[in-house]
Amino acid sequence: MKTLTFVFAFILILNCQAQTDSIRHEKNDTIKGMRWAFLPVAAFDSDLGLKYGAIVTAYQFGDGLLYPDYIYNISYEFDRTTKGAVSSQLFFDSGKLMKRGKHRIVADFSIIHEQATDFYGFNGSASTYTNAFEDENSDRYISRMYYKFDRNLLRLTADWHEQLNDNWVVFGGIHHYGYKQKSVDIDKLNKGKDAVDMLPDTITLFDYYSEVGVIDSVQADGGNVTAIRAGIVFDTRDVQFNPTKGHWLEALIAVSPKLPWVESPFVKASVILRNYLPLYGKKLTLASRLAWQDALGKQAPFYYMSYVSQSFCNNTIAEGLGGAKTLRGVLRNRIWADGFFYGNVELRWSVANFRAINQKIEIKLSPFYDFGMVTDPVNFSLPELMLNNYPPLSLTTTKDTWHHGTGAGVHFIMNDNFILSVDYGFSLKSNDGSKGLYLGTGFLF
Repeated sequence: MKTLTFVFAFILILNCQAQTDSIRHEKNDTIKGMRWAFLPVAAFDSDLGLKYGAIVTAYQFGDGLLYPDYIYNISYEFDRTTKGAVSSQLFFDSGKLMKRGKHRIVADFSIIHEQATDFYGFNGSASTYTNAFEDENSDRYISRMYYKFDRNLLRLTADWHEQLNDNWVVFGGIHHYGYKQKSVDIDKLNKGKDAVDMLPDTITLFDYYSEVGVIDSVQADGGNVTAIRAGIVFDTRDVQFNPTKGHWLEALIAVSPKLPWVESPFVKASVILRNYLPLYGKKLTLASRLAWQDALGKQAPFYYMSYVSQSFCNNTIAEGLGGAKTLRGVLRNRIWADGFFYGNVELRWSVANFRAINQKIEIKLSPFYDFGMVTDPVNFSLPELMLNNYPPLSLTTTKDTWHHGTGAGVHFIMNDNFILSVDYGFSLKSNDGSKGLYLGTGFLF
């Protein structure tokens, strides 16, 4: 794809109180009051146009006695492109607001329109990725949009977390997702382009899957998911977002029942284990995550399969396998399946720790290794008459193999809660892409 990307980011810190830090004797890094962070981001893509937006987040620390925990957090993220894509997320976490965190509400309202979201076929290695199909310089070129489709998502979520004691938490809630999907709007993306740069009006892989019935016709245009969630968490971490020791184990089940607006009911379960092993005090931590998720019984609908289930998530969207939130360096959503297992290992090294603009700042480096594979493939039927067509469907019943990515990241941490992360990863399999650069907030886990 002809893509020129430039991303700039900085954090503007605003102190909402005119104050000098009154620091507790036993803890010289206490933060008080309301603290704000502002992160503008811009990028340019020759197909999607100029992208512009910002993240604004506020943390209320009160008198600082609970630091690094916060009283509450509210954030808003917005970005759009000149060709019409938009992402808007309002997020709220009550933190320690209600009975010092014994009761906790986490809620999200998002509208996300991606004009070119990624789709590389079903079941990982069973679908061959052919880079030449989207390479203009190849004689096999089809379109820069061959592995894309257009998707709108409306998301409303609310969870209640109840702390049983210092380590155990139970939670429950309701999540609603409304998906609308279609082929990429080539005419819209071609507006304003020179003839030589225009996208050809041709078939995409999403079109192919939809036309031959690999994607269920009922689900190809999207649908609704209204899921009732419940789960339990065992947590011994020292802090919430920048841990250096402890463990995290969660189990979650989500039930999307048959309702007038829900066409494809299902039940989905997930388990996540995180470990944080201090190797040299707080300077060096070996962090790891192992996770599994799958539908129990009937398959989840196509549009929801890639969604990564978690008890707590403040990201705009978390999908996999492949990409910023699961396997860095691997193409986003390269492994699209009903069930999958994945893991991540990071060596987090604190290289700097200081105060600036009346804030606590820390910088960490983290080489990483990510891996994953399909555990429950998508069931599909393939008409024989399509097998010899061009472009080839490149979909088989081959059992999936491991997918790997490796690389390194740098993380700028403010007050142990707001984290700006830059990761650069390489795929270790040519059939999974080559590399990826990721700018976002928070650690991966």
